[in-house]
Amino acid sequence: MIDYRKSTPRVQGLIARFSIKVNSPFQLARHLSGGNQQKVVVAREFNLDNPVLVVSQPSRGVDIASTRFIHEQLMALRNAGKGILLISTDLDEVFALSDRILVLFEGRITGEFTPHDITREEIGLYMTGAKHQVADDGKAGGCYNS
Repeated sequence: MIDYRKSTPRVQGLIARFSIKVNSPFQLARHLSGGNQQKVVVAREFNLDNPVLVVSQPSRGVDIASTRFIHEQLMALRNAGKGILLISTDLDEVFALSDRILVLFEGRITGEFTPHDITREEIGLYMTGAKHQVADDGKAGGCYNS
């Protein structure tokens, strides 16, 4: 059961903090724009006290200011010791937020890098399978498969 009297102030705080455009705190998410629906999900997930957060396409469908805000929130969570697995096709987002980058092709990790050790163009080669790192045993990607 939801205690609306207790939850309303928290919801209003999240609406303000994440700049979610709503008619009222009781408006159903399905009646919001796609960008505001994304903000609702981000607000909900970022406010759970979980040690690890899996984030897929966090800025898809939101405006530039909201993207910046989401990125700042992700960095704050990381700095607070939370583990974050970022899944994104936006290479600018990957480079801006990642400490380590794993590149997948056909379900296998083809490379592991830090953002400063590789260019976007080179990552593209790993993403298409044109390049792959070789494991200590001489097999491509062998050290990554389980």
